[in-house]
Parts: sequence; structure tokens; C-alpha cells
Amino acid sequence: MRTFWTMLGAAALVLGASAPASALSYVINDPRFGGAFIAGCPTEQYCGNGIQNSANDFCRSQGYAGASNYRTDAVRARGSAYHIATRSRCSHPNCIMFTQISCSSQAARPAPPARPPAPAYQPVRVNRPNVNGVVLDWCVYWGRNCGAQAAYFICQRLGYRGALNWATHRPGRTLVMGSNQLCQGTHCLGFSYVTCAR
Repeated sequence: MRTFWTMLGAAALVLGASAPASALSYVINDPRFGGAFIAGCPTEQYCGNGIQNSANDFCRSQGYAGASNYRTDAVRARGSAYHIATRSRCSHPNCIMFTQISCSSQAARPAPPARPPAPAYQPVRVNRPNVNGVVLDWCVYWGRNCGAQAAYFICQRLGYRGALNWATHRPGRTLVMGSNQLCQGTHCLGFSYVTCAR
């Protein structure tokens, strides 16, 4: 349990934070959400001001007003960080993760928009993507290229640039797309939907 003196001491450690003197800050090293490290960018396709947005989202999820400061690391992130906005694994070769976030009881600066401006087109949601009625597995190959890579594979096969988000379920039978194998049983994980973008 955090005490007032712990938070006040942590506030003194935040170097370069732009929060007002009356704001309390709490420094969180190697912040995690749901047990996973947090990717700096909110989605695979968008970063821009997104690093501050992701830090703010994390702090808000912990009951704070926003983030006053943060530190990132690119080397440790590959394959171990998740995008907080989409709850998906960061598979980009230049993925960065937070090593430290300073959460403030007052917003340090106005947060930029949480999402990039909406494009002129609308994303397309594909419910229960399937081939001949068999739901597509969440891996491209048996036990490999799962999650984001499989969602991208589906969207690209449908003529879209990539996947924005997706969800999974256990339908009992799935088709492993890359190897054209059937998975049968309660352990088989397939897509309940994939949202594709142009």
C-alpha cells in the first residue's frame, strides 16, 4: 500500500517532469498491464504522439490523472510487449516498451488525441473468418506465427493492408491457414472476428 511519504519521495525522483509542484507523482518501474510489459505505441500501425497516449492510458488504468514522464527501451521489447489500446502483442521489429512511467495525480500536460484522426475509409470487421464453414485458427502455421501475424495474414488475403484488432474463441475445430491442417478439440483457438484496414 502506498503511503503519502512514499508518493512524495517518488515525486522527488521524477526528473524533468512537468507536473505542477502540488501534484503527486508515483514512479512505476517496468510497468505491466495484465502481467505483460506495455508497448510504447498504442497500435502496430500508429505511434506519433501515441507514446504519451499509451503512458496516459496506463496511468489512468491505475487511478491517476495521467503520465508526467516516461522512459522506453527498444531492445527488450521484441515479442514481449503488448499494445495497451488493442491488447495485442507488439511484433514490429522496432517495437519499444516502457521501462518507467511516472503517474501524476494531476495531468502534467494536456493529452493529445487518444487515436489518430479517422481515415476517410471505415475499417471492415470480418466476423468468424472461415473457409467452407471452418473457423480460421489464430496461428498461420501449427503453433507458429500466431495472433497479430495470423490476423494480418487473413486481412492481406482479403485485400486489406493489415489488421487493427481481433478476438479469439474456442470453436472446437479450426483451420490452420498456412499448412492447411485441421485442429480438432477444445484446445483449438480461432478468430471470432478480425477488423481489417485498407
